[in-house]
Amino acid sequence: MSKGPAPDFVASYSLFGLGDILMAKGDLAGARKQHAAALALRQNEHGYARELFDSRVRLAELSLEDGRASDAEKEVRQALIGYAAQSEPDAQIESDVILSRSLLARGSQIASNQHARS
Repeated sequence: MSKGPAPDFVASYSLFGLGDILMAKGDLAGARKQHAAALALRQNEHGYARELFDSRVRLAELSLEDGRASDAEKEVRQALIGYAAQSEPDAQIESDVILSRSLLARGSQIASNQHARS
């Protein structure tokens, strides 16, 4: 009989979903708290690379929405280091959009255009 994922790892999905709901409602601080908790559980349970990537990208998106474009750029680049998103087009698109938005918000239109072309 195989052992399923740890309960804390499963709970991370609920926290992630709650974070998305709070983000949609405009509660960025509450969303960040939930997404950070989800990431912590996923790290503690040695989560799958994709779930860790999703949590890190969502935190980058929250930084961007909170007006911290340079933090968002660092966070999304860190997420990409830990996960080869190139093999999953939806993951690559999500990270590319957030990275491009953060570069544009920082006034780096040239870098954003170069990234979009790569």
